[in-house]
Amino acid sequence: PVAGKKKSSKGVLVAVGLVAALVIVGVALVLIGNDGEEKGMSPPESDSVIAKVDFVEGHVVYTRDLGETKLVQGTDLMEGDVINVRQGAVRIAYVGEKTYLHIRSGSEIRFEDDHQGKQVRLSLGEVSVEASAQPVGKPMVIHSSNARATLLGTKMTMWTLSKETLVEVSEGLVHVERSRDGASVEVRDGAWTMVGEEEAPQA
Repeated sequence: PVAGKKKSSKGVLVAVGLVAALVIVGVALVLIGNDGEEKGMSPPESDSVIAKVDFVEGHVVYTRDLGETKLVQGTDLMEGDVINVRQGAVRIAYVGEKTYLHIRSGSEIRFEDDHQGKQVRLSLGEVSVEASAQPVGKPMVIHSSNARATLLGTKMTMWTLSKETLVEVSEGLVHVERSRDGASVEVRDGAWTMVGEEEAPQA
């Protein structure tokens, strides 16, 4: 009968509509679940951040994988970043502790592998360090072209130019070593040492 066929057609349409609705809801739930899992699995961006720009003035840039960028206050810094202070000054604050780097005009530093403690390379110019007490077995080390200064918690300034490095300590104790032969000296607060190519460093 014609009436029976119409009733059957309506039933089929209703069934198809319900199935389509269930499929849409199911897909939406899966997408929401996957999005949540991805967010849970992805490490927060701050995990790789080791320091932040606390203050900056003048012409300061930093170099990362994508190239050179102007440095501004609040910039997150990571291992491998190179900071070049062409004119002005910048203060860097390490995350989670009161350790600061003060970098001045004409200076360049690089954040190096920090798995065994904070590692900073001063390629040129001047950097002053205020280091809080460092973890046991993980001292902070400042490298220059021909020397390295190891500190656990102190205030010091390092200048480097060509093949000479000057280290001045204003608070605490710093172990200064010449890179090529290991000649070293302990520099206490109020003292300084010059590391050159000829004479061994003396405080």
